[in-house]
Amino acid sequence: MTKLFLILSLFVPLYAHAVDDSPEKWQPTTLSDASIKKIQTAKHQYNQCISKEITGLNIGSLDVRDATHHIIKSCEEKLSIIRQTFLDENVSTLLADRYLKMSRTQTTRTTLKHLMFLDAAKKMGYPGAK
Repeated sequence: MTKLFLILSLFVPLYAHAVDDSPEKWQPTTLSDASIKKIQTAKHQYNQCISKEITGLNIGSLDVRDATHHIIKSCEEKLSIIRQTFLDENVSTLLADRYLKMSRTQTTRTTLKHLMFLDAAKKMGYPGAK
């Protein structure tokens, strides 16, 4: 039993060393303050566009999923500014696209929840819902 323990204890440091020496070490990207400000401004404009579309939307017979899709697609051009800013700062396209996908997903979820709430309030006869 002790021989087995001794043999296993020798393999653990070797495995840990092999895992630690990855061929690619992660290097953080550094964005300039101007680029960060530009990304924040574009993200704010994107959120304002979504809010304006939700406010101006007349759900009527439209399904909330279709309405969400319409809203997200109508504000899509605001996100291209963010992607271009990332590419100008030499951020890889993989990271830029991952950030944009995360932003779209979060915004889509929030918009869908909001429209579902408005639809339910409208069906319940809530006076504030259009």
